[in-house]
Parts: sequence; C-alpha cells; structure tokens
Amino acid sequence: MPNGYIATEIANYCDAPSSLLAKLLVRISHAPDYPADRIRGLTVKTETQPALVPGQVYHPWVGRHFSVSNPRILFLGHSHYGDDPLNPDPNLTNSLVCGHLKDRRDKFLTLIARLGTGLPAHEIDQHKFFERIAFMNLLQGTLEAPRMKASAADLERGAAVLVILLRHLKPTHIVIFGEQVWDALNNAGHFTIGLKGEPYFSGSIETIPTFYSNHPSSYGFSPDKWASQFNAFLRDRGVNEKSLEQWIGATRFVTPESKPPD
Repeated sequence: MPNGYIATEIANYCDAPSSLLAKLLVRISHAPDYPADRIRGLTVKTETQPALVPGQVYHPWVGRHFSVSNPRILFLGHSHYGDDPLNPDPNLTNSLVCGHLKDRRDKFLTLIARLGTGLPAHEIDQHKFFERIAFMNLLQGTLEAPRMKASAADLERGAAVLVILLRHLKPTHIVIFGEQVWDALNNAGHFTIGLKGEPYFSGSIETIPTFYSNHPSSYGFSPDKWASQFNAFLRDRGVNEKSLEQWIGATRFVTPESKPPD
C-alpha cells in the first residue's frame, strides 16, 4: 500500500448490523442524493484508517484494489452537505459510498461510474468499480444544502490537504468535478492548466495528469459525452489500449452467459 495508507476494505466499511441497516435504508429510500444526517450510523471500522493530516476532516474512500489498479484514478468532488459542522463525521465519505453499495443507488456516484467506464449503468458492477477507485471531496467541511458555494479560503485549505493526501494515495490520474474545484486548485497554485478546450480540459496537480468534468449534478450533464472525453484523456496520458480495456472490463457485471467456456 503506498506510503502506508491503508485502503478501504468494502467489507469493513459496509458492515452495519442488519437491523441498523434496515432502519437506515428506510430513512434514505426517498432521498437519491441523501445528505449526511441521513447516512450517519453506518458502522465504520475506524481502526483501519490512518490519522487525519492537519486540516483534514474527512477520510477519502480508497477502494481495496486501488493501489494495484491500472490506472489508479482519484475522483475529486466539491463537498458534503448536511453534516454537523461542530461534530463532523470523519467517515462520512465512506458511509456515503457504503449506502450506495447497499443497493440504494446514489445518482452522483452512479454518474461517476458511468463517466469512469463509459458503460451504461446496468452494465457496471458498482462494487467492482468502487473497489478500484478513490474518491473524496475537496472541501474539508460541510455546506448546509446542495449547490451552495463554498468560500474560496475554505476550498484553498482543502487544496492544501489534497496535496498531502496525494503523496500517500499516489493516483496516476485525477478527475476534477466542477469549476469551483478547478478554480480553487488553480488559485492556490497547485494546478497547472494544460490543454484547455477541445477535445477536453486538462492539466496537472503535483505532476499528476488531471481531467476536468462538469459536476455530475449540473444541469444537462451527459455521462456519455464526458466518458468519451475522459477515455481520450487517459489514452493521451499514458494508458494503453490493453490496460484501458482491462480496467473497464474489470468493472462489468459478469453473467453466466458472458463467461468464456472452460
């Protein structure tokens, strides 16, 4: 594991007692983009997590196969909302992904998987996808409601935390979601803008190739459009055809009909 950062074992993070989980799923069943106060309570084994670095509030989600994936992709969102600012849950990001993997699909996370693979949602094995990626939000804090703007100062503090975590996580590629995240990293001096415009926007953070995408919750977001651009970006940034096909193939549902004969 890179620099001792302990990867998230999905079995460890999604192991709430069945009675608790049943109550939780009832609470979130009518909230496709459920806020933090609706997913508190998932049991997370914090002993597997490293200590928070200065300024860090939330642990990132790190799939158990992330360190050996090729490519190793970190998806970088904007923020959580609805958490208690005075008593934040450091495992909130992991709990969010767990809720998604417990068959209560989160639209935002589903769209991340579609962008990352280029596959339609019904062909993606969400467990396999999230086992292979890392995910975190830039803002190390919480907002009151979705689509609120965070202060530039708070986002820049998040950028400083991100740079530290990158040295531990060692992703090969990064996906930035939304202009606020792009601008915050650029304004903080951590982001080098490379190609700007067609066929895609890109740059680098700490020399790591970085792709820009509109935020999946933005109006008119097209996962197919952004997946096509991301695919081209990966090819241009060192991922060969075979590795890309293997990575995408590893996230597909495997049915008895699709298995090769023995």
